Amino acid sequence: MSRASSPARPAARAPVFMVPFNRDPNFLGRSTTLDAIDERFKTQPAVALAGLGGIGKTQIAIEYAYLYRDRHSDAQVFWVYASDPVRFEESYHHIARRMAFPGWDEPDADSLQLVYDGLSSDEVGKWLFILDNADDESLFHGRRTGASSAPSTKTYARYIPKSQQSSVLITTRDRRVGERLSGRQRPIDVSVMTPAESIELLRSKMVEEDWDEDDAMKLVAELNHLPLAITQAAAFISENCLTVAEYLETLFAGDEDAKELLSEHLEDPRREIDTENSVMRTWKLSFDQISKNAPRAADILSIVAVLDYHSVPVYLLRKEKETETGFRTALGALQAFSLLTATRGKDAVCKTHRLVAMAGQRWLEARGTLNHWQGEAVKLLAAAFPGPGKQKYAEWPLYEAMVPHTTLALGYEFEDADVQLEAARLMVAVSLYHMSRGRYEKALDYCHRSLEIRQSLLPADDVMTIDSIQTLGEALLHCGELNQAAAMLRRAVAGREKTLGAEHPDTMESCSDLTITLLELDDLDAAEVTALRALNGRKGVLGEDDPDTLVSLNIHCMVLHRKGKLEEAGAQYAETLRRREEMIGEEHPDTIITRNNYSRYLYDTGDLEGARTMLDRVLAGEAKVLGSEGYDIQVSLSTSALLQAARGDIAGADQQLRKVLKIREKLLGGTHPSTIFTLQMLADLHSSSSPDVAQRSHRMICEREKKNGGQKASALLRAGLLFD
Repeated sequence: MSRASSPARPAARAPVFMVPFNRDPNFLGRSTTLDAIDERFKTQPAVALAGLGGIGKTQIAIEYAYLYRDRHSDAQVFWVYASDPVRFEESYHHIARRMAFPGWDEPDADSLQLVYDGLSSDEVGKWLFILDNADDESLFHGRRTGASSAPSTKTYARYIPKSQQSSVLITTRDRRVGERLSGRQRPIDVSVMTPAESIELLRSKMVEEDWDEDDAMKLVAELNHLPLAITQAAAFISENCLTVAEYLETLFAGDEDAKELLSEHLEDPRREIDTENSVMRTWKLSFDQISKNAPRAADILSIVAVLDYHSVPVYLLRKEKETETGFRTALGALQAFSLLTATRGKDAVCKTHRLVAMAGQRWLEARGTLNHWQGEAVKLLAAAFPGPGKQKYAEWPLYEAMVPHTTLALGYEFEDADVQLEAARLMVAVSLYHMSRGRYEKALDYCHRSLEIRQSLLPADDVMTIDSIQTLGEALLHCGELNQAAAMLRRAVAGREKTLGAEHPDTMESCSDLTITLLELDDLDAAEVTALRALNGRKGVLGEDDPDTLVSLNIHCMVLHRKGKLEEAGAQYAETLRRREEMIGEEHPDTIITRNNYSRYLYDTGDLEGARTMLDRVLAGEAKVLGSEGYDIQVSLSTSALLQAARGDIAGADQQLRKVLKIREKLLGGTHPSTIFTLQMLADLHSSSSPDVAQRSHRMICEREKKNGGQKASALLRAGLLFD
């Protein structure tokens, strides 16, 4: 490889310009990137352009080649197809022939060595060497990141020529390859077009009479300002005589329609003849490359494709016992291909675009593994989402971050029994969390589905089946389906007694929930029996200070309160509140529930000032922890209105009740018993001070009760009490 032996180009030879594409007369934007290339070449001989497939790297390289020729009329410009060994060596052979390097036409000529030696001579003069689609690390460096992959026989990086007057421009999907080929210099990241550039590109490809500015803005935004996607959309619109609005309608119709649109092949004279010129097929090449060289990265990509692509918590993607280095290397491979971004820190998330996620799904479909990865997503989420008795208030933000992913994953269909059972386990866990946040209807749906799955696949007395019965009972209770709730919870008590034993903590949980249901049904004597059974059972098995024991203590307070045993109830409320504040904190939702009930007790016993002070803390805590429209805050606001009325502030009470009425009409509807109960409170408030208001309220009550069959609001709601 001696440079001294390399022959110089004859002086009379015209400069070689080997760019296989015509210049695009409508090349738009990218001036910042072109300027950056010029600036980099002032200090480094090799510059890499890195970015997502279809982002426009090759188009920029073509434009730069023509600009380079315009500026340097005596310079040589060479183009090398760097996507695979065959194309790479063919390109070198053509260069050796065009440059007439001695020996190029000999049967055993080594074109790689000839071009390296020939162009590395300073006597050749100034030249630009473009390596297009240099994506495969193993092609250039003889190794792959995947442990099972065999090294390639040649390391092509050693044949990239260099001289004092040389400039090498590299385009690559893999930022790491670009960095290595440019001498460890950071690549220029080619990002999506600006909105203005995207609109200009779309307009240049369309007939003016079909143009609509608003629809165009929507389209380029939906296509993430990706040049290939925009060009592909414009071609489809033109070829099929559509308007932009009609194309948008199909794109928004559903993911399957969008996948079909974005899989349409586009003939483009400025891309390689054998290159897939559609968004889906272009990215398939990236996915295949990653699968070959970085199998763990491909696994992460597969999971992200079937989860909610907007924001996937990084901790969900980590395998148990996986090393930090191995995980970060795999994640780095995907970021190097610009397929996703990852934030840092405790709450780190991965994000990708809808188009990438859809392309990933299409890729998995083609490989026959889509349903497998959907099942893996369910298993992953089921393992990460704590089930009954394990959810903690402090971890609510973690659970909330998983909710979009559980919603998506639980919408998939599976034939495999093991995956169905994992889905049922996840449904129970998610429904419990939804109930803690007041999303009772969502919880109820998951509970029904979970029980259906487990009853079809497991024995009736299986612990998992009974768990689903128990959780469904809780959901029915929260939704006001009290008779059904009682039936389910009695089944849960009986099933757990038989399977687990009469004193098992899970049996006591079922007794506790049955107590609440009996209170709602106004069966106070039966409620007292089950309340004491749960309380004494938990004290004996779990101890006085266990959180579940305090749940039963709080429920027993409510029973005493409802039965009129006020002195005993007051002492027990005070004790329960003190212990909860000490053990789980003053702002924990369970503590706030006890504080609400205690404030209601104080109101019922005539201590208006004490009730007011305590209720102010309740309202502040509920707004902070549960939001401004939850069930708990509706109850507390109603009690607040009673307090204001008792102190003569009719206007303030009216304002509070109307706030509650607005929330209930919005969330429950106008004929729901809880909504009608609020109307009744308004009527009672104005019965003496504003008879006309009271009369109107009564008329509305009568009309709405006719529609709902005269159902009453729940007993605990009427009493202003909350349960946990």
